Amino acid sequence: MEKHIKNSFNNSYLEKASTIYGFDMTTLEEVGGFENLIYSFKKNENKFILRISHSDHHNLYDLNAELEFIQFLKDNNAKVVTPIKSEKGNLVEMLGEKEPTFLATAFKFAKGRAPRREDATKEFFTEYGRVLAEMHKITKRFIPKNRRIEWYEDVLIKDACSYLPENSKVCSIFNELLNELHELPKDKESYGLIHTDMHMGNFFINDELEFEVFDFDDSAYKWFISDIAIVLFYSIWFNPDDLERADFVMKHFMKGYNQVNKLDDSWFSKLNLFLKFRRIILYIVIHRSFDINNLPDWADRYIKLHEENILSDSPFIALDFNQYN
Repeated sequence: MEKHIKNSFNNSYLEKASTIYGFDMTTLEEVGGFENLIYSFKKNENKFILRISHSDHHNLYDLNAELEFIQFLKDNNAKVVTPIKSEKGNLVEMLGEKEPTFLATAFKFAKGRAPRREDATKEFFTEYGRVLAEMHKITKRFIPKNRRIEWYEDVLIKDACSYLPENSKVCSIFNELLNELHELPKDKESYGLIHTDMHMGNFFINDELEFEVFDFDDSAYKWFISDIAIVLFYSIWFNPDDLERADFVMKHFMKGYNQVNKLDDSWFSKLNLFLKFRRIILYIVIHRSFDINNLPDWADRYIKLHEENILSDSPFIALDFNQYN
């Protein structure tokens, strides 16, 4: 969430949300969030998530499209969180009189816990692959009433260069990459509505390795291989030279994925394109969201680690991905 939007938020919006969803303000706790403001609340002894977003990021139509997609996945037994309706029976509520304004959505609190380092076993990645593949398999049948955006329609991508320093070389590199991506084929077996950000911070697991996926805020029409790139990217983003780790993740993740859904072999030669795309997108997000001269530790580390390779347009990792198809 951009700083000027976050600064315009106040408790009156939370008070309105408490009325709309019928919960006591004393049960409200701030959870965090990056693009959105995330809170938990209790109602009838059950715990829920309240997500506050702004229509400048995704408008009312976009959010209804997102919630329709999540509900379709849930209805088809995907491992995703359950959206809940407001007291008025709506999945999305405006907190102001008209857009632009803050928007509220709510979900049942995900079962389980956040994955820990020790959870990252062969079995974990195999199940991770199955869960994502099941979502890809289901989305092929999805015919929405409200259509979610194409990946390139995201404001972050459309306005990418405006967040970078003037005459930044990264801008031209990014635009060349966009042109290359636009040339890729699209069909039902390779392209559809996907999560786009299914890293380990966006699901919970339990001790039986049962997953529950959340945060579909960035869901968009995109290539399925992009979701696979996200899994690898965030497994090694601060150690991109760790070929052994990358091989471990891909080998066991794709073992599970291929049990449920198969991609054409040709897509694995494109995986580094999507890794480069995420590497640059995160670089742009950092420039958009923070004072570049006063970065949080993780963002400072990221810029120092990746900026040179972005500017030289180097592959994210030197790995032959064709072995995993």
